[in-house]
Amino acid sequence: MKLSYLYPLFGFIAPTVVLGYGFVIPRSCIAGINDLTIGFTVTLVGACVTYWIGVRNVLRDVTSSLSGAVEPPEVRVRIILEKEEKPLAPSGHTLARAAKLASRGLVAGIDISAAMVEMAQTFNRDLVAKGLIELRRAGSDQIPYPDQSFDRIYSVHTLYFWNEPLAHLQEIHRICRVGARFLLAFGPKEDTRATAAFPESVYTFYSTDQTMNLFSNAGFHNLSPSHERIGGREVVFLVGCR
Repeated sequence: MKLSYLYPLFGFIAPTVVLGYGFVIPRSCIAGINDLTIGFTVTLVGACVTYWIGVRNVLRDVTSSLSGAVEPPEVRVRIILEKEEKPLAPSGHTLARAAKLASRGLVAGIDISAAMVEMAQTFNRDLVAKGLIELRRAGSDQIPYPDQSFDRIYSVHTLYFWNEPLAHLQEIHRICRVGARFLLAFGPKEDTRATAAFPESVYTFYSTDQTMNLFSNAGFHNLSPSHERIGGREVVFLVGCR
């Protein structure tokens, strides 16, 4: 049981003890241990025990209800990713900003999660209706666009989940026009305090040098890494050109 669960109980005990033993009992001209002080103490102890049992029962019921409904790994990853991206790119928000900056052309977004695509479509429904934003469900290893389709591409906190990063980067390079720039935002492996908080069975972290080598092998050049601190964690913004 977490200590935070007991905060309400402390909030009850502290004023009760102060008022009871500090004002009520002395002003009743009662001194020492007697029936009133014993009764007062028993009431406090009873309240503490009752609260403790209640919290334990609630936690046990919640645990039991969740035991048969554990989220699959991919769902847990999406939840973690969504929370992690909030300072950078909440679902659909950055697409809306990109559409405002791009006075001409098309802003397209892909996500392997149907739920995230639906969220982004809902948030950008007006821009989608106007044909300024296009959203599709797809992975970055099989992007549903022809060669040399885009001038600017970005991807945020996706590197960790790519089984074969080079294949994803080569596919992204394929849809880049000559002179296009690609930005990848990721948490580097060298930030050990941050990476230690994520399960290795789901996340695979790469150092900045490793990621730059992957960029080079995929065909990107003029690589430019920028390091920032966001939410107490280091984030690398790596830009490469085709």
